[in-house]
Amino acid sequence: MPNSTRLLALGILSLSLLTIMAGAAVSPALADIQAHLAGAKPTLTKMILTLPAVFIIPTSYSIGRWSGGFSKKRLALFGVCIYTVSGFWAFFATDIYMLLASRAVLGVAVGIIMPVAASLIADFYQGEQRMRMMGFNSAFANFGGIIATFSSGLLASIDWRYAFLVYSAGIPVFIIGLLFIKEPNSTANHDKTAPRKKLPMQTYKMAFPGFLVFLGFYTIPTNIAVYLITNKIGGPAEAGYALALSTGTAMILGLMVTRIRRIFGRLFVPSIIFMMLICHTLLGFTSSVLMVNIAMIANGYTLSMAIPYIMMRSTESSNGHNVGATSLVTSFIFLGQFFSPIVLDGIARIINSSDPTINFKIVAIGTGFVLVYSLFRISQKPSV
Repeated sequence: MPNSTRLLALGILSLSLLTIMAGAAVSPALADIQAHLAGAKPTLTKMILTLPAVFIIPTSYSIGRWSGGFSKKRLALFGVCIYTVSGFWAFFATDIYMLLASRAVLGVAVGIIMPVAASLIADFYQGEQRMRMMGFNSAFANFGGIIATFSSGLLASIDWRYAFLVYSAGIPVFIIGLLFIKEPNSTANHDKTAPRKKLPMQTYKMAFPGFLVFLGFYTIPTNIAVYLITNKIGGPAEAGYALALSTGTAMILGLMVTRIRRIFGRLFVPSIIFMMLICHTLLGFTSSVLMVNIAMIANGYTLSMAIPYIMMRSTESSNGHNVGATSLVTSFIFLGQFFSPIVLDGIARIINSSDPTINFKIVAIGTGFVLVYSLFRISQKPSV
């Protein structure tokens, strides 16, 4: 790979370091924020983590719909600027509402950065290279999340405000992006007088699984601590270790996504569904530390394979409207995250269950049906 190509890849992938950091990075500081910041009631304090997602969805959708012809490099750098400023703004918050306002702006920033970064990959890479870079994109995002959460915990032990200094990572990312990201030809070739491109229905079909994956996945961060405490096998610290194991697995496997896809061939998609089934079956029907660890590794496999594959298939079906496709996938991902507790807790209420593992069981059963359907479809297609 030529040096200029490597530097371009570095510039694009550096954007991914910031994305997972957005919501959960400051979670180690929540208890101190609630104790020391004016007006920080428990419900409002929890919104520090969830509010960014509410603003990521409409921003990402708007970027996909209205950004045609805009410089993608400038959009990405603008998003990084907003990201960094909103992070530092939280450092100076005098009450919970000022802090939440900064989190809303942070959501806008991530809503710009995520789809533009994935779109740049789709613009500059094709075929297996695109899949490989999407895997690297996922790996860098998970690596950024691990470093951010670890650093935030150390900084929060000094003072809760210091936890927000992790967002200073936007400064070196801005410099790297400014130096190494190139403008794709699609920007210069965009015809501003032509009617706005509409995404093909096939792109919606390719992107929708992102909603389903995160609808199921988000049962884990929202329920794992209660699950561990109820089964007397851990508490909040162990929940953090479990999520770190999942994220670390996703980071490592994301670097090998093209190799793993070649190994499984036609069974690649069923392998993703099967690992999701294993994860939620173990959490729903067993209760030991070993089974939790195996479940987290399976979950890491699911995330590291599913998102790059969904991004690749969506951009391939978009007739060149790459930023629209990646914005759609981003929107579906965060919609799944948002609706996960609403849908699954709603089903639990309908069946009148208070079992702390019911959400895992519901996802396991649903995933089992999806796996059977996936294998049936493969059996109906002739081998190539």
